[in-house]
Amino acid sequence: MRGVSHNGATTIAPRRTGVRLLTCMLIALIGMRTSARAQDPLPDANTGSVVGLVIDTDSARPLADARMEVIGRKETTRTDNQGFYKLTLPAGTYELRIYAPNHQGMRLRNVTVFAGKTTRVDANLKDVGEAGLQIVEVVAEAAAATEQTQLILRQKAAGVSDNVSAETIGKSTDSDVAEAVVRAPAITLTDDKFIVVRGLAERYSVAQLNGSRLPSTDPNKRIPPFDLFPADFIAALNIVKSYTPDLPGDFAGALIDIKLAEPPSKLTYSLGTSMSFNTETTFQNVDTYDSPCPVDDWFTFGNQCRALPGEFGNSPSAITREPTTPQMQALVGALPNNWQIDSTTAPPNFSVRGSVGTSVGPFGINLAANYGTKWKIKRGAVNNAIVAASAPPAVFDVDKFNYDISDFETQLGALTTIRYQLSEDHVINGRALVNRTADDQVQAGTGVKFNGDPSQPTSAIYTLNQLGFGQLEGRHHWSIADVDWRAAWAPSLQDQPDAKYLIYVLAGPPPPGLTSTSPSTLRTFATLNEFLQDYDVDAARPFTTRLPFTDVWRGLEGQFKAGLAYQQRDRTFDFRRFSTELRNITDPSFLQQPPEVILAPGNYSTEGPLVFGEGTTDNDSFEGSEEVAGVYGMADVPLVADRLSFIGGVRTEYSYIVAKGAVLGRGPVKTIINNVNPLPSAILKYTPRDDMSVRATFSQTVSRPDFRELTPTRFPALPGQRVLLGNENLVQTDITSYDLRWEWFFTPLELVSVGFFYKDLTNPIELAALVETSSYIDFFVNAEKATLWGFEFELRKNFDFLVPYVAEWDALKRVAPSLADLQFELNASFIESEATGIDDPVREITVTNTTRPLLGQPPFSINASLQYADADYGTFRLLYRTVGDTIAAAGTDVQPDNPSGSLPDIFKIRRDQLDFVWLKDLDVFDTPLTGKIGVENILNDDFVQMQGDVTIEKYRTGATFVVGISYKF
Repeated sequence: MRGVSHNGATTIAPRRTGVRLLTCMLIALIGMRTSARAQDPLPDANTGSVVGLVIDTDSARPLADARMEVIGRKETTRTDNQGFYKLTLPAGTYELRIYAPNHQGMRLRNVTVFAGKTTRVDANLKDVGEAGLQIVEVVAEAAAATEQTQLILRQKAAGVSDNVSAETIGKSTDSDVAEAVVRAPAITLTDDKFIVVRGLAERYSVAQLNGSRLPSTDPNKRIPPFDLFPADFIAALNIVKSYTPDLPGDFAGALIDIKLAEPPSKLTYSLGTSMSFNTETTFQNVDTYDSPCPVDDWFTFGNQCRALPGEFGNSPSAITREPTTPQMQALVGALPNNWQIDSTTAPPNFSVRGSVGTSVGPFGINLAANYGTKWKIKRGAVNNAIVAASAPPAVFDVDKFNYDISDFETQLGALTTIRYQLSEDHVINGRALVNRTADDQVQAGTGVKFNGDPSQPTSAIYTLNQLGFGQLEGRHHWSIADVDWRAAWAPSLQDQPDAKYLIYVLAGPPPPGLTSTSPSTLRTFATLNEFLQDYDVDAARPFTTRLPFTDVWRGLEGQFKAGLAYQQRDRTFDFRRFSTELRNITDPSFLQQPPEVILAPGNYSTEGPLVFGEGTTDNDSFEGSEEVAGVYGMADVPLVADRLSFIGGVRTEYSYIVAKGAVLGRGPVKTIINNVNPLPSAILKYTPRDDMSVRATFSQTVSRPDFRELTPTRFPALPGQRVLLGNENLVQTDITSYDLRWEWFFTPLELVSVGFFYKDLTNPIELAALVETSSYIDFFVNAEKATLWGFEFELRKNFDFLVPYVAEWDALKRVAPSLADLQFELNASFIESEATGIDDPVREITVTNTTRPLLGQPPFSINASLQYADADYGTFRLLYRTVGDTIAAAGTDVQPDNPSGSLPDIFKIRRDQLDFVWLKDLDVFDTPLTGKIGVENILNDDFVQMQGDVTIEKYRTGATFVVGISYKF
């Protein structure tokens, strides 16, 4: 593994110590368990248990009241309402028979029971119709959170998809959707919260909540930050990687559908809490400032006390732009004078969550809530920026800065899901969610500008993200068709009030003192509001194939599906900025005082020494609207019974996008993008055997420019950091995709999968790295074209197949039974891409490398886990993840006629992550509890970005130790 030093030199970073330590821990635990059995036999030492889950293959729901019997013995049992069963048997090998009304029975041979051990054996039963048998009705949607259910849904899906269950998430250190989703193949993260799928940046993906579109709370992104969703709120993640016409047609990476937890079939309630300790943060000094409302900050309501006071009005005016002395002092006095950066000791991170749900007759309800706090710091983070000379010979200078970046995050959320069963064939679902996350960030830096001026930049930025979501859904079955409909409304908000930026230019390195003649101060107030409406109706009608005068292709069951969709998004972004100017300073010692003394209201006057005013320009705010209407038709046509089928159709989408903003120096601009796109899809699905499938897919989709990408607003940034700039000239990206995947589900919880994908993009939207008037800019542009292709591999395998072989070795006989509890999981992706050209008619940009990888595309990503599950000692899991070097922005030629005047591409350097988690069911004073201990980011690898041989960003986040306990009844 490659590491990078502060000066950009490549070093060898030791990474294997943590891996060896955790592997040794697992081996030791297996040995302890074996030794304990050998030395301390229990009264029932000759017996063991068989447990498992029984699921309907067609509906992917658990089967209640399914009967289990042991061939040749008297032991029998039945599954409970959640589909689970348990049998206690003497050690030995057995054959189990499983059967249920209306389902084809199954026999499981060679089920081995070990003394003092628990063997898990799951089963899928196929629905064979009524056939005069008794119908058993069970409501058990809660089991959608299990791994087995999600694997069945994946196996039955028309296209290529991956699924992550709540059960899987619970066996990791993941606390939110962002951390959980990267466990799937070919998915990586940017900024710890935005997904990159198969090498395509987040802008090429779509986020849904139970089938309805989600807006973003981040003005710079197309989809919401996935750390907004607590892991405890969800039942599963459905990651759709190939398009079908019943889905939105504007994605090429993935459609991530977050499934909320549903009402349980009986009274269920839970309460849990966890605490975590970070090696870089907990009980150490972190930066902060004097908050105007410290109590509100702990509950995500700190934005209210920081709101722009009424004295400033709702828009810029003469009072704010050119105030008189009394007006100036009144304006400054209305704002908190809290510029000084202080320090505090960070306590442990904390979270608490709870839920309650039940079903009574046709009505079901589930309520859940969570609250959490988290302290983070990037200590000594490197933030450098390359500056190209304006004339040949081009010698690159560098702004060199180091920052301590401290964050205090709070989260508060609640959800409710309601189900009403009108009849056996008609059900209405309602869902509502509100989630707030607040981040109070302080940056304190020191460094030197390329011109030799030493500086002390600081900032204090409070950001609130709030997402609301309400959905009504109906599912109806009639003899002629099934009809599903959804209506969703999603208001979102990002509020960033009173963000403060302060820069001292020093006479010498700090300390001795602040002797600037020109301190830079800026206060900004930013608010994004968006409202999204999403309406869908789908109708499906079954049909039976037949050909006249022959029995060939007769009697096979297929399905026609058609639907309508309409989506409308409206966004407004308001931004105001206020700054201080120095005027007529006669005493240099005045500027050597603390900032809160210098910037006191009494020092402001039209004559100096300080002058306050508003500098908001037309290009600081923007607004946008988007309408997308779609209609589709598709068919699932069986070609060979139970073996070969064709799924295909076309969706036509009409889109109308309007973005209004302004370009600095050019005035207002209005961009309109209006397209009608037919989007076809064709899938050939081959099932050579019941547990194996092969899919070949073709599709055409689009990716439309988002509001922020179209508007040339610039947000402030501290020295050494980069500014994001929109481009009103962007056009739509057209994508053609091909997929081929083979999957073998050889047991309910084991599989092997190999896939290949290829994508052809016309006018892909990329980021280019620019320098304009000493500003370092990431600028959205259309490249000419790009291609992307890669392989995905996945394996989930238990080690029980080794038990009879290892048991033959006397030295390993004791260890052999424990191998049945060992499970290995691996997924890996290998991706290549090539983007060419940059097309921008205004700036006439020339890229440094005419051929380069796509933005965000890593050459490989690997996830692996090793799990040991024991009935007495609990579940131990070791998780590993790595991602290869990834391009973050394309470099551009600042001097096209001079090869030495080219800015290099910016790359994120590969890093490795290792996590460990232990889960155990506990019985404390007859109270059933679940304990969890985890260690996240054991290796504490650096996050590094390089531009050429210059390190432009580098930091560590520390290892985190998590201790949690929960109660569920």
